[in-house]
Amino acid sequence: MEQSREELIKAGWERGAFVCLSHNMRLLDYIPLELKEFLMSVDDVSKVYFVPVLYDCALISDNFSHEPWVNLVVCWKCSNKDGDGNFKYCKNPRKYHFPLMVEDELFYFETNALAIIHMKRDVFLQSSIIADVKWPVFGLETMLNWLTERIRQPVFPDEWNERLKSKKKLLEKFYSDQTLVEKCAGVFFHISPFAQIAKSERYTVSAIIVTPSLENGSEHRMFNKAMQTKLDALKEQLRLILQSIENVEVKSVIDLQEDQFTRKEERLFKRYQLEFMTYKSGNSEETMVLPANLQFSFVQPE
Repeated sequence: MEQSREELIKAGWERGAFVCLSHNMRLLDYIPLELKEFLMSVDDVSKVYFVPVLYDCALISDNFSHEPWVNLVVCWKCSNKDGDGNFKYCKNPRKYHFPLMVEDELFYFETNALAIIHMKRDVFLQSSIIADVKWPVFGLETMLNWLTERIRQPVFPDEWNERLKSKKKLLEKFYSDQTLVEKCAGVFFHISPFAQIAKSERYTVSAIIVTPSLENGSEHRMFNKAMQTKLDALKEQLRLILQSIENVEVKSVIDLQEDQFTRKEERLFKRYQLEFMTYKSGNSEETMVLPANLQFSFVQPE
């Protein structure tokens, strides 16, 4: 039975709400078979959540013919409570590890390309919402960034990509640095011209390593103090790599806190994805893809 807009609001429906699979097993009948088979293999379905990411007005609209579908992300608890640095900060466009507060305790959850789905809105809104799962600060915004970046991710000129490939091993080493993987929120390039050019012509490049902005002031200062020496080394490492590429002029390599990464920087600097780069995660022998789509968790408005 369809509910009114007022009833949906009263029930707590909004973008980013959590619907627990164990309380709503019927949802398995409305999702793709591949995802259904995967979710049925998950050890604890009480830690599998369906999350609507459609904006609120559409989610709770009375008009189900104009808004028939709801966009959803399905997530499940990571095997490692702290997640995997390969997949944090939205750096991988196909898999994302992100924090949620479950009964006031922080755990990392996973979603991936298989788990981005849509469902009939009238069917989904018959589900029950779970109240003891919460997003941390900017958590939902970061999830939305990850989703939209899959669509609007920039494509660099082929000639630029070819020039960087000449330093593949050095870039692999740079991008697999544990500080960069675990602590940094992004690496961005501004190249000029942003166009295909002849091999004999020159690109100029500026680079920014973006670091997280912590809410707690004392934690932020401690983080910056502990990080600065390593950040300086990473900046110099990247500068030397770029400088060694033929017909590439390096203008600057700096670090910037993500709350200082404004819309102006976002227009000028593009995150660079090195999908041919791989490295081993922790003690695992499994080699994982490490694209450099290092996404900041929040963009400060101008």
